[in-house]
Amino acid sequence: MVFRIFAILVVIVISPLYAIQDDDPRKQKIQISKGLFVVRGQPSFLLGISYFDALSAPQEILEADLAFLRVRRFNTVRIWASWYDEFQPRTISVIRKNGTLNPDGVERLVRVLNATKAKNILVILVFSRDVLPGITFNNYRLGIRRVASLLKPYRFLLFDVQNETNHCGVT
Repeated sequence: MVFRIFAILVVIVISPLYAIQDDDPRKQKIQISKGLFVVRGQPSFLLGISYFDALSAPQEILEADLAFLRVRRFNTVRIWASWYDEFQPRTISVIRKNGTLNPDGVERLVRVLNATKAKNILVILVFSRDVLPGITFNNYRLGIRRVASLLKPYRFLLFDVQNETNHCGVT
């Protein structure tokens, strides 16, 4: 099996995330209580991994990777809405330099979010402005807002709006 997951996100699991089918609105969102994330009504620390190739992984590999992670009690994946072409030639960005959404990138992102939702895996969606050379701050912000608006139905999703600004040369 080809496994395309590269770096472990540093977090520890206190209790695994289990599917809770409940209409209680408090269980339909991520909260913080007493220093812990509360996910689906359960206090939890998150055990996650960075999945750089998530948006370009074929469906069967994506499904196999997510199943592999769940068996090992991972409950969080960190994926990139944009990434460097030189590190991942098949990468695709969800936003374009003009702040509009890339339909192919959005389609791939929604596919990944549906797969993670089915496996009860929380997603940290990472944006990195430096991988979009020439994008203005306003277009970057506009693109992220458009993604956020589109993804409102996905309840177990966190946004990292600028990954690692200390080395990318973007102020």
